Amino acid sequence: MVTALALFASVVSFAQQKVSGTVKDSNGEAIVGANVLGKGTTTGTITDLDGAYSITVSANSTLIASCVGYKDLEVLIPEGTTVQNFI
Repeated sequence: MVTALALFASVVSFAQQKVSGTVKDSNGEAIVGANVLGKGTTTGTITDLDGAYSITVSANSTLIASCVGYKDLEVLIPEGTTVQNFI
């Protein structure tokens, strides 16, 4: 069974922006060890025991959250906005 990932993020606006948040499944449970990658880059990180991550990417980037057994999730992080959550 493939379950969707939810990506929760906060954004600070700069040419490079630091994005941090939490990756959760559709039941709201934290996903430990999920990959979070800037689309089209080699910049990435993995989530910790609480599903939390922090990554620095270019403004207006797309993040991809992926984990074995879950459907990948792509999320555009617009420059100058605060993203509350993605489901």
